[in-house]
Amino acid sequence: MIWLLFLGLAVLALAPLGWSLLRPARLRDRQEADLALYHAQLAELEREREAGRLEAEAYRAARLEVQRRVLAAPGVALEGAE
Repeated sequence: MIWLLFLGLAVLALAPLGWSLLRPARLRDRQEADLALYHAQLAELEREREAGRLEAEAYRAARLEVQRRVLAAPGVALEGAE
């Protein structure tokens, strides 16, 4: 019976450590999702420009805005960002 109490206390003592180890993984997943969203937005802008639905100046302005959001995003890796 006392061993169950010790086990329960050990789990309670190690729970914050386990939580902190799992948290960065979720943050990394969010960063990857954000970067994928930015890439998708850039690809959509390119498609709109190629289809003639977006003028050159509007395309450049929209692309610049997406790039600014990439740079402003906290912790987003810029690999592959143009």
